[in-house]
Amino acid sequence: MRVAAFVWILLLASPAAAGVDGDGFTEQDGDCDDGDPAIHPGAPEACNGLDDDCDGVLGAGEADADGDGFRLCSGFECDDLRASVHAGAAELCDGLDTDCDGEVPADELDADGDGWRRCAGDCDDEAAAVHPGADEGCDGIDTDCSGAPTPAELDGDGDGLPPCGGDCDDTTAAVHPEQFEQCDGRDNDCDGLADDGCEVGDDDDSAGVDPGCRLRGCGWSKPGAAWLLLLPLWGRRRR
Repeated sequence: MRVAAFVWILLLASPAAAGVDGDGFTEQDGDCDDGDPAIHPGAPEACNGLDDDCDGVLGAGEADADGDGFRLCSGFECDDLRASVHAGAAELCDGLDTDCDGEVPADELDADGDGWRRCAGDCDDEAAAVHPGADEGCDGIDTDCSGAPTPAELDGDGDGLPPCGGDCDDTTAAVHPEQFEQCDGRDNDCDGLADDGCEVGDDDDSAGVDPGCRLRGCGWSKPGAAWLLLLPLWGRRRR
């Protein structure tokens, strides 16, 4: 009887009973890897991509779906569908937290929703109309982010109107579309005509020479306001 019990103990302690890897489980017992003692039924799941407990299913987050060598369960992977996203990855200009540090760099944001980020050349991420390739307007703003407004947008003489706004001489503040026409040989109001309404050669606004010149400009009156000066004369004639 004692001999039989001793033999039984030997059998239980034999490699065949303990499994090849000595973890106490054989293939017949459900050991799915009898060459690794950490793998057997009931073993704790590790973050290694292996079925440690031999239940046929990987533990949560153990898969490496994008094949970048990082698993969600490791804490170094925040997007297992993009191989370019993981801890230590270089930040790209894509609006993603590429290095998994929990933040998207400020220059990767598209605050104005125009489809352009500062890292891609947007020079004003608070104005949707301003971005590379945008149409330049007549506003003195570098709308297309080329580095400067177009020359036609600049108000060189400081009269409040740039060339794109109709200023026909941006080197002279006295010449622009809202200016009075003067009898000086220049197109002061940028209507395409110089001294229009003035008598040829009349540069001193001499009274009675040419009412059109006196009333339409020569440096002191616009047509609309000038006609008011005729009211007293009109009243005298009616008397």
